[in-house]
Amino acid sequence: MGEPAKPVEILFWNAAWQALTEGRADRLQSLYPNAWVDHYPYEAPGLKKNPDLPREMESLYLPARALGNNRGGPRIVPVEEYLAEGPGTVTPIKNSGSSGMGRRTQDGWSVVLTRRLPRARHVALAVWDGAQAEVGGRKMRTEWIPLRQMQTSPR
Repeated sequence: MGEPAKPVEILFWNAAWQALTEGRADRLQSLYPNAWVDHYPYEAPGLKKNPDLPREMESLYLPARALGNNRGGPRIVPVEEYLAEGPGTVTPIKNSGSSGMGRRTQDGWSVVLTRRLPRARHVALAVWDGAQAEVGGRKMRTEWIPLRQMQTSPR
């Protein structure tokens, strides 16, 4: 996570964000299709008569979104970029230009991430497997790997 005056740049891809960019609705019913709920308060049929009421109810029942936290959605790309100078200092980098794409394969996930070349020219990878109870600090990670720029031949 870096340290003061020695920040690290973090490129974060999430499978749930990938699903949102591919058209999965950003709704609880889409995440949990087998759950049974009569309705969520901000989706009550009576609210449809006044278009401002659903937005007011969303601010009560979806407070993170009401405060501008869009970590769940809606999403254009399934990647976010951050800067960190130690635990608890993760700061989003807006309009970073980073991108990525993941595909579920027979063996797991295949993910390609693209971004500008980092300053340090080293990379480390971390992977969380929820099926293995990996959350927060519990994850698989690599050591620092030096990057080498590929030489391109002139045309």
